[in-house]
Amino acid sequence: MAKKIKPTFLGVYLRNNGIERLDIYFKTSIIISKLEKLSNNKANLNVYNFYLIAKSSKDNISQKEVNDMAEFVFQEYNTKEIDMQTLVKGDKELSKFGQFVINFLHTQKSLADGADINEIQFGNLMYAATDKNLIAVDLFLTCKTLKQDFAQVLETICGHLQLNSPERQEELRLEYEAKLAIAKTKRDSERGKE
Repeated sequence: MAKKIKPTFLGVYLRNNGIERLDIYFKTSIIISKLEKLSNNKANLNVYNFYLIAKSSKDNISQKEVNDMAEFVFQEYNTKEIDMQTLVKGDKELSKFGQFVINFLHTQKSLADGADINEIQFGNLMYAATDKNLIAVDLFLTCKTLKQDFAQVLETICGHLQLNSPERQEELRLEYEAKLAIAKTKRDSERGKE
């Protein structure tokens, strides 16, 4: 008997809200197998994918709805209270995430401890050339630690990302239907040989 896969809170959120992975794929180009991994196991959900999934889940999704989604998806994570000391060092160019953190002038150690993120990983995220490797839960926990609006910060970091145009969505839909037809033909021909 196959082991039943327990969905992640993202998977539960999508199911509870009637959001189909196929629709997300058409709107975002996040491949279906990646969406299945994000929905059914602890695959790392980066901020870009979280942003696109949120944007694709509802037309004109509000910041409150994005925050509610994040609260649900990341409900198993907690933050710690931190001492709000100010100390920033270094001369490296900051990523958008790093700029966000520096705006609040908190020590890397204090924020890493408050958000329960490894301090070295936290530092690497602050000084990364891009934010694409930033894990959504890390941003969520950092925002909670700083008492900042997650959706607003997410928009600052990911606002340049766009959903696929209706034309591109239709192209993906037609490609998907063609692949299904080929797979069905292949399956039927294999059954005919038996």
